[in-house]
Amino acid sequence: MVPDDGGDAVVVRINQRPVLSSETLLDVVPGYSVQRQNLRRAENLRRFGRLFPVVVSKDWEYTRSGGKTLVETWCWHVNPKCPDAVGKPAPSEQTQPFNINQVVLDLINGRINASASRFCRRCFWLDGAGGIPA
Repeated sequence: MVPDDGGDAVVVRINQRPVLSSETLLDVVPGYSVQRQNLRRAENLRRFGRLFPVVVSKDWEYTRSGGKTLVETWCWHVNPKCPDAVGKPAPSEQTQPFNINQVVLDLINGRINASASRFCRRCFWLDGAGGIPA
């Protein structure tokens, strides 16, 4: 959690599976930098309230039948002003939106792995996020 006065984020513990809202009460737990970072990311996602994909690249892949197909690689973003998302096209396929509350809970519980996900390093994982406008 990030205090209203702009101080350092604090890690919290959820005693039971809550329905997350802006009024959700959480207990403070000291230390734990990974959990602290995940909580900061979860709060950022809750503030924006959505995830959206953009096409990062399009590549031709060979199929087993000997033909080729155009495959899009997507990256999911939180902030529409993220420099990595601006000007990139939306996917050509219809996408199933993420349940934001579930993604927030997965972040807090450590179920989302940064190295195995296609979430934006800048606006979802907040790696080098200093230059992103809010």
